[in-house]
Amino acid sequence: MVSRTVQAYRLSPAHRQRLLHASAVRRIRLRVYTGSPISFPPTLPPQTPDLPQHVLAFLPFSQIVKTYLITLALSNPILYHLCFSALHLLAYPPHPVLDPDKNRALGYLLKKTFYSQFCAGENKAEVEKTAAKFRSVGYDGLSLEFALEVLLDEIESSEHETPEETAKAIETWRNGMLQTVEMVREGEFAALKWSGLGRHALHLLKHNQPPTPAMADALDAVCSLASRRRVSLLPGAEEEITNPGIDKWTLALMAKYNRAPYSEPAQPVMYNTYQAYLRSTPAKLAQHLRLARDQDFAIGVKLVRGAYMASEPPGAIWATKEQTDAAYDGLAAELLGRKCGEWLQMGPQGSAGEAWPQLALVLATHNITSVRRAQALRNRLLVTTPPSFSPTPLAFAQLQGMADEVGFDVAPQGQMQVDVPRAFKNIVWGTPGECLQFLLRRAQENRDAVGRTEGTRKAMGQEMVRRLRLRVRTLGRRSGKI
Repeated sequence: MVSRTVQAYRLSPAHRQRLLHASAVRRIRLRVYTGSPISFPPTLPPQTPDLPQHVLAFLPFSQIVKTYLITLALSNPILYHLCFSALHLLAYPPHPVLDPDKNRALGYLLKKTFYSQFCAGENKAEVEKTAAKFRSVGYDGLSLEFALEVLLDEIESSEHETPEETAKAIETWRNGMLQTVEMVREGEFAALKWSGLGRHALHLLKHNQPPTPAMADALDAVCSLASRRRVSLLPGAEEEITNPGIDKWTLALMAKYNRAPYSEPAQPVMYNTYQAYLRSTPAKLAQHLRLARDQDFAIGVKLVRGAYMASEPPGAIWATKEQTDAAYDGLAAELLGRKCGEWLQMGPQGSAGEAWPQLALVLATHNITSVRRAQALRNRLLVTTPPSFSPTPLAFAQLQGMADEVGFDVAPQGQMQVDVPRAFKNIVWGTPGECLQFLLRRAQENRDAVGRTEGTRKAMGQEMVRRLRLRVRTLGRRSGKI
């Protein structure tokens, strides 16, 4: 028996939700195994796929219009500059009247525009309302992030930070993260922003120094709660200059919490983020895989393309987008198949058929081609590998307010699926003031907004036109003119 056809956008919301929530692998009962080794790359979807019709049918029309207008503004250089300047002014207000957490009118205006587009709410009640909305349209789960963070250009001021200020920053992060872990369900993600620990923590990471005892205690408290609640911690990407420190902190937490009885093979407590646009990522990821294998702990891999292109050291990133795409898709393929190839060199034990560490993969991408290629490969592996082969647990994730057309397309690909993909939405919570650094970073990451938002803007525009035409036809039928 073959698993269900996932043209879920043609089904009722409740039925579509049941399809997406079925995260366990659906194998074809009569397997097609030839005994031949996995080859890379397999036959995969084209580079420029078209979206299925009506893939956004479950979004409210108001959300369609708002997303279209915001992506349109971010794609216009003049409007983008005005938006960025306004957010920067609110993030660093020269007067309390410009603080959205103190000026209720300004806070209301922010909440009705950029905040409502990219953020989930200020408290548990608002977050649960937003979460219910995403679950109702079929997302398998959520990745919930506490918005508080510090941008890298602020860390030099940490030299003038008092011990009391450092302690307050750590405690604020600790409480926010504990609330975040409590708000998500078993099997979901609590997104973690290292820079949320404050300027001093970012300073330590930049200089590859260990956390202070207070920071280590906060990290242990969050990891322990996540382990008890069977929630995974999903870190966000940071700039390359802080990554050696982040890797050291993260690997230590993985070694402590990502092993029995703390974790299951399909759900490590701690993940690490790997940015495919960095030339160093393939070698670093292979090194971390070897370390996890040799020390017998599970490794959680969150694979992103990268978001700090303008600030990375010269020569640190691939020269072209095509090279970055090749790195991203190549790393994803070898991780899914657990087979070394062009991108991952793990040594003798990492070759096909030899030991790999316990591994779980999150593809955090707004690139629909990468999503479809990964799912096509996963389906292919399930019917061409030995029955003893267990595929790498896989989830897809996109940010709130962005790439809805990708999230909705994860399952409804209009073809038979061997397994139903797991689609997650990354949502951020906090007060308007706490979320401003997050919103500012969204703007900074989208300086090349024409390329980043073109697909979303086009999809939203097509959906607006489709609904308006449908409305005109409906009115015409009622009036007897059609």
